[in-house]
Amino acid sequence: MASCNEDLFTEDLDSQSKLNLFEKSDPFLNGKAVTKTLKVHRASGIMVINPENGLVVVNATGNATFLGSFVTHYEFYYGYPGSMSGYMMASNGDQINIIYDLERPPTQNGDNITAYYTITGGTGRFANATGTIMMFGTLSQPTGIFELQGEGLITY
Repeated sequence: MASCNEDLFTEDLDSQSKLNLFEKSDPFLNGKAVTKTLKVHRASGIMVINPENGLVVVNATGNATFLGSFVTHYEFYYGYPGSMSGYMMASNGDQINIIYDLERPPTQNGDNITAYYTITGGTGRFANATGTIMMFGTLSQPTGIFELQGEGLITY
């Protein structure tokens, strides 16, 4: 049993973990969804196109508010952005499901790229999440290596 002078919480928490803990314990939310700014501080990875069938596979790692460190994976058929489906998964397994925003297709100018995503639910605390994310940065041709950041709104 801990004495009054001992700290019961011996694990150091980073600022994102503290923020997540605070949000989960907010007594004024009463299970109601709130809209928050989602910032993707960094997402880097690789985009690979299968020349036989046009399947584009994207894998990346990054860091974002409400997710902390995350991995992302999505796929679509080249020329058919409506076929895109994917996710951004936090280290605890909670994930945000994403698709391309078909109202605003991705644009590329040289190595500079801007892509818009729609949040279509998720798992864990992101179940029934909605929102949008705008990502921008560089996509090197022909390697498919990219470095992005972004911002959007998420309601969960």
